[in-house]
Amino acid sequence: MQNQYLRHYQIIRKLGQGGMAIVYLARDTKINRYVAIKMMNDEQTSHERFVREAKYSASLHHPNIVKIYDFFVVQNIPCIVMEYVEGHTLKEYLNTHSLSVQQKVKIFDQILHAIHYAHQCKIIHRDLKPSNIMITKDGSLRIMDFGLAKKLSHNEKNLTKSQQVIGSLFYMSPEQVQAQKNMNHLVDIYALGAILYEMLTAQKVFDGPTPINIFYKIVHEKPRLPSKINPQVPSSLDAICINALQKNKNHRYQSADLFSHDIQAWLQGKSTRASSLKNFIAYYKNGLVVFLSILILTPIVFLVFTKQTVQIPSSQITFTLQNKIDQWIYNGLYEKAHEELLASKINAREYREYQLLIYAKSQRFSKFEILIKEQEKPFSTLVSMALGEYHFLKNNYEKAFPLLKTVATSAKSKGVHKKYSFYYLGRIYFQKQQYQLALENFRLCQEIRSKWPFLAHQMLQLFIGKNYFYLNKPTLAIESFQSVQSQLQHNAEIYFYTAKSYILLNDYKRAHRNLQKSIELDYENADYRISLGKLLVKQKKYKEAGDVFLQVRALHPLNTKALKEFTAIANKDINLLEERYLALLHDLENWRYVPTENIRHQLYSIRDQHKNDYYTLQRLLSIQTHRKSILHLVDKMSSKNKSVSHAARLGILTMRHTPQVLQILQQKKYHKIAQDVKKMAIRERYSATCYVMAQACLYPYSNIIDELDVKNVEKILCDRQVDIWHRYIAARSLLLLYQFEKVELFRRKNEDQNLQIVCSRALQDFDIVTVRKPQTIAFASHDPNIVMIAAGARSFFKIDMSKLPPSLLDNTTVAMEIAMNLKKKYAAPAARIFAKYTDEKYPPHIRKIAFHYLGRIIGRAKPLQKQYAGLWLKALQQLEKLPQELQITILQKLPSILDVPEGTMKNILYTAHHPYVKIAAIDRMLLENTSDGILRKYYRDEKNNPIVRLYIFYKIFRKGMIKLRLENPEFLIKSQNNFLRSYGYSMYAACGGEVLDWLEKEQYSNIQALILKNVGMMTLPIARDRRKPVDQRMAILKRYFSAKNTNLRTYAYGGYAFLANLQQLNELIEQVRGKDFYARKGISLAINRRIEMELLEKSGALKLISVFQGSRVVGEVPFLDEFYKNIKDKNYRRRYKAWFLKINKLKYVDVDDIFRQAMVAKEDGNYERAIKLMQQATALEQKVIFYVELADLYWKHTKKIPSNIINTLQKLTRAKVIVASSYSLLSQIPHPQIDKVLKQSILSLTPYGKERKKAWRNMMLYYKKRGKKSLLVPGE
Repeated sequence: MQNQYLRHYQIIRKLGQGGMAIVYLARDTKINRYVAIKMMNDEQTSHERFVREAKYSASLHHPNIVKIYDFFVVQNIPCIVMEYVEGHTLKEYLNTHSLSVQQKVKIFDQILHAIHYAHQCKIIHRDLKPSNIMITKDGSLRIMDFGLAKKLSHNEKNLTKSQQVIGSLFYMSPEQVQAQKNMNHLVDIYALGAILYEMLTAQKVFDGPTPINIFYKIVHEKPRLPSKINPQVPSSLDAICINALQKNKNHRYQSADLFSHDIQAWLQGKSTRASSLKNFIAYYKNGLVVFLSILILTPIVFLVFTKQTVQIPSSQITFTLQNKIDQWIYNGLYEKAHEELLASKINAREYREYQLLIYAKSQRFSKFEILIKEQEKPFSTLVSMALGEYHFLKNNYEKAFPLLKTVATSAKSKGVHKKYSFYYLGRIYFQKQQYQLALENFRLCQEIRSKWPFLAHQMLQLFIGKNYFYLNKPTLAIESFQSVQSQLQHNAEIYFYTAKSYILLNDYKRAHRNLQKSIELDYENADYRISLGKLLVKQKKYKEAGDVFLQVRALHPLNTKALKEFTAIANKDINLLEERYLALLHDLENWRYVPTENIRHQLYSIRDQHKNDYYTLQRLLSIQTHRKSILHLVDKMSSKNKSVSHAARLGILTMRHTPQVLQILQQKKYHKIAQDVKKMAIRERYSATCYVMAQACLYPYSNIIDELDVKNVEKILCDRQVDIWHRYIAARSLLLLYQFEKVELFRRKNEDQNLQIVCSRALQDFDIVTVRKPQTIAFASHDPNIVMIAAGARSFFKIDMSKLPPSLLDNTTVAMEIAMNLKKKYAAPAARIFAKYTDEKYPPHIRKIAFHYLGRIIGRAKPLQKQYAGLWLKALQQLEKLPQELQITILQKLPSILDVPEGTMKNILYTAHHPYVKIAAIDRMLLENTSDGILRKYYRDEKNNPIVRLYIFYKIFRKGMIKLRLENPEFLIKSQNNFLRSYGYSMYAACGGEVLDWLEKEQYSNIQALILKNVGMMTLPIARDRRKPVDQRMAILKRYFSAKNTNLRTYAYGGYAFLANLQQLNELIEQVRGKDFYARKGISLAINRRIEMELLEKSGALKLISVFQGSRVVGEVPFLDEFYKNIKDKNYRRRYKAWFLKINKLKYVDVDDIFRQAMVAKEDGNYERAIKLMQQATALEQKVIFYVELADLYWKHTKKIPSNIINTLQKLTRAKVIVASSYSLLSQIPHPQIDKVLKQSILSLTPYGKERKKAWRNMMLYYKKRGKKSLLVPGE
């Protein structure tokens, strides 16, 4: 609305927005005065209430109450024109000003005077809080927002529905919480006491994880004395504050004027009325009552809180049988509900209807589907609710919508059913991106009254927050998220959307914290990581951002967003460019589609099956309680009032994971309930353990495995009553807990065949092969699950195909699992199985697996290529219509002898959408020498995909190098794409060209800095050196010493230092010592590069060659092996020390240089200095090699290793994939805790054959050093 006019008011900008109204800053053009205009923005807000606010505020004329100038209606939207108060809210003012207690009390007294005046005018505010009080620039005060105000008049119309709670949570009086009738001005006195309390302590009077918890405390608990929180508050002021906060309104100050008299008396050092209150100290002697007793003592326990309304049931529950079943269902205790139903004597129709509802809510869909077929139409509202919920939970929104709409609008529907219906309808609208409609349904859900709890309350608040976010109302979104964050602390989404809302508010610190939490909870989510990467870019943390985008690429190689973001920041940090080229080009060249294992689908299924129990357990474990509260609830179970006794029983069940509960129940002879509690607790703990095991197996690099107890996992593994899949994940989890020998012992020594199978498969999954020859297995049963698991343990078992029943091979997943694990000599039958599943009648995910493994089999057996070539030709004809992953699989696995029709690959190159589809076609074209011209034409065309163009150039360049011919990279330099151009300059320098010739032509300063950095690029051996003489190059670099751009200045000095002789370098260092930071940084980086070049010359390697020899398994310090060899020589150590001395003079030391200095000190035998330097390095960056060396140093120096070093090393090894040679030192340290680090290295390197073998060698050397004989003999 900026610069628009409302009447004669010119809108300047928006000042703020709340749930009811938007406030704009405007200029009154008639008298040239700034005003604030408040416009109603919520259709559900009472029009009459808004008018009333204007009326009441306008009737008040006090210097501390905001003035009202005008009121009008535009397009049926009421607008209030008021005084524009420039300043801060009381809350902001207190946070930004350091005030004494006396200064705070003087400010508070102004509030009392204003409210006393309003009360004299028969107006009560009812929503007093610090955010409704403004402090102006001159220190005066204004009270605002009379939106909930009420006139103390008998004929005043009541706009508040009966038994609705109004006000703001933390400042509500007990009578407001209980929605008492005939509330008067004493609610304001209580709110004033709460404000004074917060001013004195910087804390709310009562706080808690949920609104219900706070409601209970307001009604039943006593506030802590302010002086106990802030020792500067005297006891006389304690008394004043507590007097205003009395539960009984008749015991409070009976007017704001009396309150002010006591404040004035305190300021003048006189005695006050409050300080003479009797029993003031005794008031605090009783202990706190546990939150859960709210189940009995307050009527609003299960209701939804919003700022506007909380509906409170007015009648007691009639305890019919149906009510009892409902009580269990709507408290989420579906097993108890089912037990009650089985024992009941209700009629058959009602029985089936309740069963349907229980099956739908507990997501037992197969049973629901059987029972719904027996149900006759027309459906009752209960059946419609169950069926609507079933369709919703199955994501069939089109079928769910009309059923839920019927329930929501039916007069026969129970309140709780309407509540859930509006909630699900809101979710459906949200799915359709109709956010306003979604919000309306969520609000209707909030308003519905129900005598039963609404278990989706937290998710409701989450979705309300998400709607506010998409409606661009981040502050309201955050408020909604924070209201339930403690209950949804294991929900990744709430942290993600909180973070995105903070980003809209430019609060990056909080956004970063919430994004990290969301990733911790949902490790593989690409959107969460991409958002974190973008946030880091906003903060100019380019290295961290690049690492995050690379993580997304590793987890989701086909994610084009991550690829785009990764290349977009390539030249933001010049020092990282070469590393980024290496990572990207290696990724593009070596990535191959590998279908998701069938086993993985089972793991997802197990995880989802136990997910709710895990989160329930986490929530219940967070409940704080004590013995007195438990005894109180146990006593209430014997109440004659059935609703009270049943609620008490629910409360006890909610505390089922509190150790004392079972003991107290047994002491009080409640054996049946004790049995229920024990049974539910055991089941939930078992289920939660299964969830953690499945999650750990899915994401072995996460730390969730640390939540498991080895003994509990062993019990599940050895229990014959547990199904085979749960036993399998137990075996895998034991390996992740480093119990290698234990799993092998179970495999060897147990007669339980299923135990042998799951242990063998788990060992096979991590390539821990402990047999020399597989044994032929005869299955005790033909259970497809057992066969499927056994088939994958190919090094342990050999399956006799002739003895398998045909029914097993008709099972798609079992057949493919068997086929993909058959030995080479069974290539033909395996190929037949996979060929069958390439047919169009099978879904894409099955066809992907089939083409992948069929291609792999026939790639090793040329006779089979001819037999199945027709499948690929047929697939190529339909390629454009297929999903991208299937397209990539088909192209990557094309048989080499297949005669592809001319022009097919060229057509794919130009028409395919995904870069990896194009790259798969390019790889095929490169096999045909006739295609080079087509590829060159593609990469030289500026219109084409820059990543694909880069890949083609890279591949042709490599192909030319083999023939001692270099491809000219000038076309890259002339590209409009920054990433291509920057890579072009590096390649041009490597090919011997004078990169400085392009310096003035390049307009982007960061890429100019890259050109300067490339002065230090080594040329390829086959390149012709066309560079200028050194003195001319140095003269050009010197011209940029005074550049304003810090990157230019850094690399100008760096390039000069790289080219300089020792005398020139020493002079340069002396010139910049203690001066320009960027000059010192550039010289330090150049010295570092000179050290690396020296290492290369010593080893005969070439840095640029590494671009063409990248690996997915990385070393963390460049040329570390060469460095280790060199420092054995005293002369080299002396030379390195001289370099380090120069670096230290510059006071800019790279973390790798600190590490190298530590290694030199170690080689000199100076362990104390080496440890000190290594500790500096680990404080700057956490690298595995740093901690390995630190462990080795401690062991050599003290024969001890601090536990935190080993724990950090183990966690880093779990999170990163690092070359096995980094751990070789550990094999020489006979410390017992080293075992878990070396085992974690084996687990992390499982997919990388050669590196895994090296990791095993480290492990065997470690056992030898300790004199320990291992059960684990790798069958290499």
